Amino acid sequence: MTLVTVAHANFTKLSAANDINVHTGQVTAEVHGALEQLINIETGQRGFLLTGNPASLEPYNSGKADFLKRVAQATSLTADNPRQQEASMAAAIDPTIALRKGAADGDMAAVVAAVREGKGKKGMDAMRGLIAEIVAAEEVLLAQRAKDAKELDSLTVNTLVGGVLA
Repeated sequence: MTLVTVAHANFTKLSAANDINVHTGQVTAEVHGALEQLINIETGQRGFLLTGNPASLEPYNSGKADFLKRVAQATSLTADNPRQQEASMAAAIDPTIALRKGAADGDMAAVVAAVREGKGKKGMDAMRGLIAEIVAAEEVLLAQRAKDAKELDSLTVNTLVGGVLA
């Protein structure tokens, strides 16, 4: 009976470890999806800043909507890790869009100055860096969990073999 109890406890721990690994996969998928949307956001921003044509904002608007959904999901999944919750697109891109919307057709000086200062790029680079940190942290957790699961698997096999032979 003890053998069955120990084996059951170990299998329960392995199942819990698997659930946590699935969680890591979900976090990683959301942050990679957010990173993909940053490309759409930048494309729309660049097109609008150059042309002033509102149609150029389509990739920006759709990218922003999906980015915000993915960030919200990642935020929910990483509620236990404050560092993973710092992404803010509004500070990175929205100010340059507002500048362009407010610029008269011939007066692009403020927009050009903002782009030259790299304000939007710095913010986007910071978000890319944060996403890379989140992925790296999840990969470290995944590697540790894989090691722990392998050790637990070996312990379970040894327990079962030892119990059968005893």
